[in-house]
Formats: sequence, C-alpha cells, structure tokens
Amino acid sequence: MSTKCFVSYLINHLRIRDQHNSRLLDGDHADGDNSSNVIMLFDEPIEYVWIQGVIMGISSVADDSMVQWIIDDGTGVIMILIRLQTNDYPNVTATTSHSEFVSQYSIGDYVLVQGSVVIGRDEETAQVMRYVEALLVSPVRDPNMETLWSLEVVDGRTRDHDVLLS
Repeated sequence: MSTKCFVSYLINHLRIRDQHNSRLLDGDHADGDNSSNVIMLFDEPIEYVWIQGVIMGISSVADDSMVQWIIDDGTGVIMILIRLQTNDYPNVTATTSHSEFVSQYSIGDYVLVQGSVVIGRDEETAQVMRYVEALLVSPVRDPNMETLWSLEVVDGRTRDHDVLLS
C-alpha cells in the first residue's frame, strides 16, 4: 500500500508488526532486522510513502553513490536516502554523475519523494533511525502544490478512516 503522508506521521505513528509472533512494536524497539517485519502506519501496512517538503540539507554518502537529504514538510524533519546507482529518478540516466544529480537540487527546493520507510538502529549510537529510501524524487515547481499537498494528505486520511468505519 502506498500512502501520502506528513513527516509527523512517520515520526509519531509508525509501528512495526513482527510477523513471527504478531507483536506490534513502536519504532523505538526496532532491532535493525526488518526482514520479517511489516511497517505499519495508523495500524495499516504500508510499502511506500509519498511526502513533499523543502530540502534543508544535502550531503554525499558512501563514495558518492548516495545522496542524503534532510526534508522539512512543516510538521517534522526526516532524512531521505537516494541511491544514485538505481537510475530510477527523473533526469537521471546511466551516465548522470553524482555532481550532475546534486546540481539539479538546492537547499530550499520544494520536492516530492516516494520511497520505502526504513526503521533501524544506528550501529554507532544505538539510536533508532527512521528514514525514507527514495524510489522517486522530483522537483515541485508549482507554488500552489504545497497547499494542495496538505489537502491531499488530509483527504487521504479521511477516506482511509471512512473506509475503516464502514
């Protein structure tokens, strides 16, 4: 299932369902091995999330094969990990270099990100990390889309809630 959401949903409402014993854990109990776990948002399983927000930080990771963004959507801040070798992003081809990709985006750009949520523990600090591994990134050029996005997310939650009640 794919859902449009605010970053605050990912921070405050994510849970992990352990498939082995059907326990529902909050994100703070992640053990780093999500292979048998299902990520739940508002008690519904999710595969992908769609978020929009402003790029607040850009950095390179792992010998320029990945880019890390910090995105702020007004409700919270989350890290986005973009693996460039997948070549699945708009404006990215097999010959697009790391610097060419990075030059297409700047701090302050408003972007759409679709990706899978990852919950795990940082090996060095043992802190729980939540981030989105991007499958699609795209700039949003229309300034009206920020307001429209908020309405789409709220409408989606309302529709989901109505389906659950019926």
